[in-house]
Amino acid sequence: MIGHGRPASFALALVRAALILCACLAGSVMAQNAPPAEPTQLRITWGGGDPARWLGRVAVDEGTLSNLKLLESDPDAVGSIWLDEGQLRVDSLSAHKVDSIEVAAQVGPTAKLQIELAPDDKGSPPRLEIPSADLPRHPY
Repeated sequence: MIGHGRPASFALALVRAALILCACLAGSVMAQNAPPAEPTQLRITWGGGDPARWLGRVAVDEGTLSNLKLLESDPDAVGSIWLDEGQLRVDSLSAHKVDSIEVAAQVGPTAKLQIELAPDDKGSPPRLEIPSADLPRHPY
């Protein structure tokens, strides 16, 4: 009689396949909606020699910088260092011996910190790239 007894083996296989598919899709959706990683706090200091006007930028290739905090007391630092579209810009108004900032970096697992920074009288700054995974391991 139809409807009585054990379900056919095909029906059991179909139910198992549907459950496995639902579990895979749920895992995929959870991975896509994973919360973003906590920002990494960076402290960046440059200079240390003779006072110089500095020019350049600091950026993350797969992320953004935010929450800029100036750590120097030079009165023109506010006009010399700023965030623009997720990148740190430096264009010193006067010569400084040392500049130092803290910034939050929202980065991906393979992101690189890109630094192009040099005294204004040295021409175009060289580009330095540091993998974000290496940042906690070494001071640069």
